[in-house]
Amino acid sequence: MISCIYCSTEKFKEGKGSEEHAILSSLGGKKASRNICCQKCNNSLGDDIDKVVSEEFAFISNFANIKTGRKKAPKTIKNAGVMSDLEFELKPGGLPHFSKVKFESNEIDENSVQGSIVARSPEEAIRLVEAFAKKHGKSIDDLKDANIRLVSDYDIPKVHGTLKLGGEPFFRSITKMMLTYLATLCHHSRLRDGSFDEAIAYIKGDSNQELQVTHDYVSEYPKTELDNEISHLIFVFADPKTGVVFCGLRLFGYLQFSAKLTETWSGGEIKKCHQVDPVSGETLDFDLESLPVSINELASNMGNDSEKFEQAINLLMSAVFKGQQKAAIARTTEQAIEEAFAKQNFEDLTEENLGEFVETIVGHVKAQMFRGTVTQEVSIEQLKRMKK
Repeated sequence: MISCIYCSTEKFKEGKGSEEHAILSSLGGKKASRNICCQKCNNSLGDDIDKVVSEEFAFISNFANIKTGRKKAPKTIKNAGVMSDLEFELKPGGLPHFSKVKFESNEIDENSVQGSIVARSPEEAIRLVEAFAKKHGKSIDDLKDANIRLVSDYDIPKVHGTLKLGGEPFFRSITKMMLTYLATLCHHSRLRDGSFDEAIAYIKGDSNQELQVTHDYVSEYPKTELDNEISHLIFVFADPKTGVVFCGLRLFGYLQFSAKLTETWSGGEIKKCHQVDPVSGETLDFDLESLPVSINELASNMGNDSEKFEQAINLLMSAVFKGQQKAAIARTTEQAIEEAFAKQNFEDLTEENLGEFVETIVGHVKAQMFRGTVTQEVSIEQLKRMKK
């Protein structure tokens, strides 16, 4: 039986402790250890410090549409803005989703009624049309001559978020991720031999001294080997000659942090790196034999650079929005193709219908790219065919 490193009272069998992720699961991390702590401490630290980091990156996780280490979708952003006089939230991928629908109608004359609907999907539009017909003593089949104007609005208001990336709870969580990664690389007894007492106390919030953990845009970090530029990276350099254990963490491809976890390491040499793509879930583990600097250089050079920090933020936001726009265009193209087929009620393209088919798709993609609208006249039958 081994003891929880945070409370020392709870015990569990080797490999049977609470699952701790080297990079938070909420950020897309997958590598984990069950030799660190009990469930109670995991829950407590999760609420006290890990939640701070998760919420700090909530907008980035949403827009990038990351998948958590437990294969869940990122958190929906509530009350993100107002569009067409209605509040909207952001579903994963930065997709605006109206919290409520809007339905208005007015009589033009004794034979005509005009209605206006703001719906979240063709299925919902059909349901509202059915309710509209029923209100006036009709069924949807009675609306054969109805004039339906379908407006797809891509002029989505800008959504603003903030990144603080600091404070004691934030850096305690960063340190916990680093210590957890080390736990995946060494025997569980190494975390309990006294070498990491200061780091453990800092993570718990019990330490009177600040651990040496910081933003780091000075130290030389390994290159990202995965294709996605917002992939996470974490590496450990443990040197028995100096007793130093240095850990570097790069989140979302650009935000770098480092910590000197101990100066009394007595285990073997460790030079390991782990990378994970938070969108695809792809992971990569490798040795750092080619790291061009010594551990003394890493430990002595670690520190922030305000100019490089600002540059990192700008590059990160650019990468996230570029990826979100690319995904949005792909999604819009797919939906436009389905809509074009539904409007024409055909399965095979011909010379006669190809022009209108392409025009529908191009119209939606251009509107998506330039924040415009697409207005079409459709029949009830065409609207029905747009239902998935």
